[in-house]
Amino acid sequence: MTSQEMDVVIVGGGPGGYVAAIRAAQLGLKVVLVEKEHLGGVCLNWGCIPTKSLLRNAEVIGLLAEGKAFGFTLEGFQADYGAAVDRSRKVSQRLVQGVAALMRKNGIQVVDGTGRIAAAGTVEVSGNAGEKLTLKARSIVVATGARARSLPGLQVDGERILTARHALEMRTLPKSAIVVGAGPIGMEFAHVWHTYGAEVTVVEMMSRLLPLEDEEISKEVERAYKKRRLRILTSTRVESVEPGSDAVQVRVRPEAGEVQNLQAEKVLVAIGVQPNSEDLGLEAAGARLGDRGCTNADERTRHMGHRRRHRQDAARTRSVCPGARGGRGHRRSRATPPGLQRHARLHLLPAPGRQLWLERGQGAPTGIPGPSGSVPIPGHRQGSGLGRLRWFCQAGGRRTVRLASGRPPGGTGGDGAAARVGPGAQR
Repeated sequence: MTSQEMDVVIVGGGPGGYVAAIRAAQLGLKVVLVEKEHLGGVCLNWGCIPTKSLLRNAEVIGLLAEGKAFGFTLEGFQADYGAAVDRSRKVSQRLVQGVAALMRKNGIQVVDGTGRIAAAGTVEVSGNAGEKLTLKARSIVVATGARARSLPGLQVDGERILTARHALEMRTLPKSAIVVGAGPIGMEFAHVWHTYGAEVTVVEMMSRLLPLEDEEISKEVERAYKKRRLRILTSTRVESVEPGSDAVQVRVRPEAGEVQNLQAEKVLVAIGVQPNSEDLGLEAAGARLGDRGCTNADERTRHMGHRRRHRQDAARTRSVCPGARGGRGHRRSRATPPGLQRHARLHLLPAPGRQLWLERGQGAPTGIPGPSGSVPIPGHRQGSGLGRLRWFCQAGGRRTVRLASGRPPGGTGGDGAAARVGPGAQR
């Protein structure tokens, strides 16, 4: 077993880990990043990036289906779902290669393997090739991300019962699918598969789609999906899932109604994620885990005398080695309060000099001034020209998004923002 001494050891090479590694290297620290699978984590490989690629394909097909409105007619048009999946994989691979290039450019050592905290300031790595390595560092960043959750007692086989990762690897379009969970992941796949011609049913236990979003945004999204004739069952609980040789039987119970038996070729389980916090040595190192496997950190995401940091949100920290000195002076982190986050759960409508802040339900900091309201924008010049008349602009909102004037508590500026729902809204 070989041993190395570093300034910072980062366990996990996703968007939290590799960005932290780059920043630490820019501050003059000696950094090693441990990743057991692919640089870029779930986001670049099996999440945000490939799904947005598929959504773009679906958007193009949707526009072609409206050719008459744009003055053209297509005959004999065929959509190849397998080619769309292949394109999404190529997009991901190109970006992952770019992350690897950034690691080399910034002088960051990347170790392929699984890291575990053995003691304060010590990480033991089991390399993918069978080698053993001990890394010692002043600071340790835990950025191991999360994985898909499943229903209790349900065995995900990757054939009939899928998670998002299985769905992204699948080149054959299912004839029919039941999506369990109406969060962003479930609704994205429901949209893509339906656009390519699959019969899709969405089952959600809560009373509305996208239950973690603002209620007005949920209503607008649900209206759009129902207009496209997707079957949506809200306030409905899944009681059993029984895979067969040709189809999957799903037994559901509406909150007000009798039990229904649904059948489809595939079932996608999209009920959220759970943290990859097992067997990391966190407890032995002094970090406390909550009931759901999340770490209990302070307002600057620190543990044990500021020596370990858990990457809960990259936007909250500006340096990754609090307490380290030298080079460019004191690199102590100035963190955004946990109740405020600088990214939107849906898509943004950027405006010059404006900054989006989300207020997270109970326990979030209060006292942010400013008006709130929402309005559909069918008359918006850009939306009208592109044929996207159901865009929806929200400034503020009753629960989630707040149009703030002035400086948010503990923040660094920004005087407001808006959210937008609709095709291409992220652009």
